[in-house]
Amino acid sequence: MGWSQSETDTDTNPVSPVSTMARRLVAQYQGVSGLHDLGTIPTEKLKVFVEGGEERAAFRRHVLTRLLQEPLFDDPTRDAELSMESKRIKSQKLLRCILDMGLLSKEELLAPLGEKAAWLDAILWGIHLESAVKMGLHFTMFCRTIRNMGSSRHAQFIGEDAAKLKIFGCFALTELSHGSNASGIRTLALYNHKQRSFILHTPDLEATKWWIGNLGETATHAVVFAQLM
Repeated sequence: MGWSQSETDTDTNPVSPVSTMARRLVAQYQGVSGLHDLGTIPTEKLKVFVEGGEERAAFRRHVLTRLLQEPLFDDPTRDAELSMESKRIKSQKLLRCILDMGLLSKEELLAPLGEKAAWLDAILWGIHLESAVKMGLHFTMFCRTIRNMGSSRHAQFIGEDAAKLKIFGCFALTELSHGSNASGIRTLALYNHKQRSFILHTPDLEATKWWIGNLGETATHAVVFAQLM
């Protein structure tokens, strides 16, 4: 890292972890052996370094400026006073509000790697956790799973309607008896040849799908993992 100074000040008082990390980051960024005065830290350069580059730092500034002007984001601490149902409703409104702002295009939201969608999700984690979770579950767990594992006939579920939340998805893998044991899934998918459809069957209590975010009240579609019978 190019930083060799002692982890304590000359008067033996411990240096805070934040100060130490700041010095290390700036030392690495500037390519010097050490910094002795925190007042010399170029804060704007440090922000760019921490964010991962000029483009991402500019995107963060733009997003925060837009979001903090929205009344729905006025005071997230008040969410503690809301009921669970009210929190879900507010989170859905916030996510829809974010998408209506046009911060990302449909292509950026639904891109296979989704770099900018990941940037937006990371920003939301620091502002409104529930909205960030909903966004991640829908665009990452639902849409990308269909893109990577589905066929051409599933494309309808990850197009315009998904980008506008007309289709809102969830990811149903976890079951009551395990976390993410994909090979040990107990839910059964029974194929009905006459109707060309599947019947999902939970053979016992432990096979119950559990902790499926978005599923409770807001999801319209689900990616369901099951044993094909």
